[in-house]
This record gives sequence, C-alpha cells and structure tokens, in this order.
Amino acid sequence: MDKLARRIFAASAVLSLTGCGLQPATPAAQSLEQSISRRTPAVDKTEFFANGRNIRFTRNGGAATNFFIKGVDYAPSPICSGSIGNPLGNNESALWQRDLPQLRNLGANAVKVYNVDLNVGPIDRFLTAAYNGGNQPVYVVLSIFFPGAAALNSGAVADLANQYKRLASTYGASPAVLGFSIGSEVNADNLVTQPAFWQGMNAIADGARQGLQQAGARKIITTSMVDGYNGDTKIWNPISYGEQYGFKIDAWGINVYRGKSFARANLWTQAQQYTTKPFLLGEWGAPEAYHPNGDPNKAVEWPAGKVATMTDYISGLDKDLYQNSTANGGVNSGGFIFEWSDEWWKAEKGDNCSHLPNGVVNKNFPDGFNDEGWYGLNSIAVGNPNVLTQRPAFATLQIDWSTQ
Repeated sequence: MDKLARRIFAASAVLSLTGCGLQPATPAAQSLEQSISRRTPAVDKTEFFANGRNIRFTRNGGAATNFFIKGVDYAPSPICSGSIGNPLGNNESALWQRDLPQLRNLGANAVKVYNVDLNVGPIDRFLTAAYNGGNQPVYVVLSIFFPGAAALNSGAVADLANQYKRLASTYGASPAVLGFSIGSEVNADNLVTQPAFWQGMNAIADGARQGLQQAGARKIITTSMVDGYNGDTKIWNPISYGEQYGFKIDAWGINVYRGKSFARANLWTQAQQYTTKPFLLGEWGAPEAYHPNGDPNKAVEWPAGKVATMTDYISGLDKDLYQNSTANGGVNSGGFIFEWSDEWWKAEKGDNCSHLPNGVVNKNFPDGFNDEGWYGLNSIAVGNPNVLTQRPAFATLQIDWSTQ
C-alpha cells in the first residue's frame, strides 16, 4: 500500500540521502561482493525474460516455458522493531530459515523484498537455501528502497544506479533470482508527469541491466508501483506516463487493491489497453483484521463464524488472477500477495510493541478498514525469532495454488 513510502529503514537504510546523493558503498562492502563472486561455485543457470505479454523461464538452456508468479511480499518485521534493512541477509538466517519451509508448504514459487542493503552484508546463503538445488525453488525479486524524489536528483540517481549495478552483478547469476524491482511506490502524481523523473528511473534501471550484463545473467527488470487509476479513461498512473516516456523495464508491476474482483474493476481491460508488456501485481490482498461492531479502534482476528468473509475474498481474487493470466488467454503473469507476516510498526499510533489497528476506512476490504499492521498470512507472537501462526487465508491460498 502507499504507506510503504514510510519505509525509510532508519539508520540501516542503504539510501540515506545526504546532500546531492546517497550514501555510497564502502570499500569493505565492495571487497565482500568481489569475494562472494570469486567463491561462487558452478550452479544451475536460470533465465527469466519477457516475450510478448509473457514472462518466460528456462533452466540450463532447456525449453522456455511461461512462468506464472505465485508470490508473496516478504518483509518480516519482528515485534518491537521497524523494517529490517536486509531481511535476506546471512545475519537474518533465523528469520528466513523459519519461513522458507512454510513458503514451500504454501505453494509459493517466488517472494519479493523491498530492500537489500549490501552494506549490511551478503545474501548468498538465503539465495542458496531458496533455490534448494532446484527442488521446490522459491525465486526472488530483489529491490532497493528509495523515495520517488530521488529520481529527480542527479547525485541520488548515480548512486542508485551504482547500487543496482552492484546488486545485479553480485547476485544476478544466482539461479534463485527472478529479477529486480526498481523501487516501490515511487510514482507520486507530481512526479510521473515530469520527463526528468522517467529519465532518472531509466538511469537506475540501466544500472541493474549493466549489472546483469556483467554477471552474464538474463533476468526480469520490473517495478512495484501504486495503482494510480482514478477513473480517467485516458490516463493510468504510472503506466500511461511510463509508456509515454519510454520507461525501460521488462514488465509492469502494479500494487492493486480495488475490492473483491479485479475483473469487475476493469483491471484486465486496462492492462490490455495501456501496455503490451508483461503485467503482474506487485501487491494484492487485504488486511486480516476484524473490527467488532465496526469499532475503528479495536482490531482482532476474524471470529470462526465470520472468517469465510475473509477467506472467500482472498480466494476470489486469487482465482480471478489465475483465470485472467496469460496461461488462460489473459494478460497477467501472476503476482505477490501482500504479505507474509504482520508488521506491527506500521500502525498509525506508532507503538511497534503492540498490535494496534489503523482504523482507516476503506470499503474495498472485507471489514471496511485498512489496518496496515494486519496484512500477514501469518500473525506473529513473541519469540526468538517471532512465532508465526497461519491464518485461515493461508490454507485457502494453499489449496488454490495447488491447482494452478
């Protein structure tokens, strides 16, 4: 959701804006990346690429097939903590070792993360574990967080292009990597109408592409932008402007929250109309909170007698997504449900040690509220690492994905 613009990542952020640019990589971090590259053994080679409206996949030079993303947005945030600057890092292995088996159990074939900070440390162990020798691999879309205004700052653009180049050259050849997302929700209305914004975004995307060339890798370059459609039949922010100004990505990724039917909200018709590139959902889903008696200040888990309202909503959207995929003659290549586990820190009142509601009315969601800290397919409880409990939507999605 658009509150992801609040992901500043505090002191751990890779992109702390200072003066005309962003914090550059340290020599130690660059040396670490070079060391990782030298130590990388021969492994499977996977390629992901755009072909018409399809995302195609090949392994070790075999026949290419369409790849339908059954993905999850992955931003594990422990209780009493904000966002983790590098959730895939080797030093966060307790988190992702907890989660990878359950992602496979869910039937997910991909995750998307919002930030990889190479200054914090490497992610090679996660990538090895995620690929799992090609046995039920969980592919990953990597990204670097930055505010949209950075695309208008020449120094920031240069630093970001370098960051993406380093990220792609270091990890692009990993068989676990599906691709790279150029930022998240950077398409503010006052930015997308400026040609200079798209010039900056293209320079950043070029950095990722150069890194992939250095790595000898072929992976998707996409994005994860706010669904800015406002009813204007001629303009869909960001796709209208991105296509007009030649945004050099392989696939459009849009975060869509339009209610219980994508089709009835004309999403597929618009995707057909506005772009010929592959189209995926960078985010979709709904908060898992229930407000007794419609009280905006109280949020609890859905009661047993009412939980079908939530599970039917998720299942309906997922089936809509698959039925309108390119595999079935449609226009989309799947997407990432938001999200794996709750993020308590995102509640409006700012107490990241308490699971609070937001109480923001949004009739597109099953209970009529947008509770930012309640989107998880899993709830979290105190533990080291936090203890996950699967919500009913987890089992619902598991059943649906088993047939897709």
